[in-house]
Amino acid sequence: MRFKKIPKKLQSPKTKADLSKLYDTLFQAGVEVFSSFNICNHTPTGKTYRMSCLNRMTNRKVVNTISCSSCKQYKDGTGYCCCGGCAYLLQKGCRIKCLWCKLWLCYRWDEGLKKKDVRQITKRIRYLRGIAEEHDLLHYRSPKWYAIKRGWETCKSK
Repeated sequence: MRFKKIPKKLQSPKTKADLSKLYDTLFQAGVEVFSSFNICNHTPTGKTYRMSCLNRMTNRKVVNTISCSSCKQYKDGTGYCCCGGCAYLLQKGCRIKCLWCKLWLCYRWDEGLKKKDVRQITKRIRYLRGIAEEHDLLHYRSPKWYAIKRGWETCKSK
């Protein structure tokens, strides 16, 4: 699979609105990576609930029964999602748009994937993270407005 490059024009934001558009573009690109390769191995039939917070926004029906392969390590067997304990996590899913979460990979993400796909995914996520880091848009479990505020402060100081 070939992914599109983020346009250079978008990577040179001149206003907060431009920075917001870049954030949205990076966020959507992260969604595309995860959905293209089914990284979390989500099966919508309901028989296997191996998915992470990255899919919560697109499949809210199984939110209360989610666990992924890395969640199996917990003693109670119910498992905790990667985003367990996050203040923005509700029973219906995540209530914010967080770029950090869209460009984060758990330590077991590559299980069952072909090496060629792992290389391609890694390359794409690094590319997207690099752009986000350059504009100070990656903030752990933070809403978009906060990332834009911090990113704009960084842009103005350059």
